[in-house]
Amino acid sequence: EDPGFYLKLSEGSCRSEGAEPIRSKEDCEQAAVELGLIATSAIVTIQVDRPEGCYYYVNRDTAEQTLWFGTNPRNRGKGSETGNVQQLREPLCSRLGPSEGVAEKEGED
Repeated sequence: EDPGFYLKLSEGSCRSEGAEPIRSKEDCEQAAVELGLIATSAIVTIQVDRPEGCYYYVNRDTAEQTLWFGTNPRNRGKGSETGNVQQLREPLCSRLGPSEGVAEKEGED
């Protein structure tokens, strides 16, 4: 069975799972759609102490779910955040490196 191009981690980081962080807001949103997540429109943040790149946030108090794309270079290499009881931040990753893009057909010429 094909595991799919994207994955969501409840622990660890993309690199610790042999995957790559998602590096664009558009890819982040595509990953959320393909993973069947509730929130598929990414909010851009420059906050520090967040997972690198794309991540899914679940507020355990309100059950609100949001998709985020972090752009702060200080978050490089950071993985999931599960320490705060109220918050769960799960990185979304791609299984292929950035140089191995997937060609998409946009239609016949």
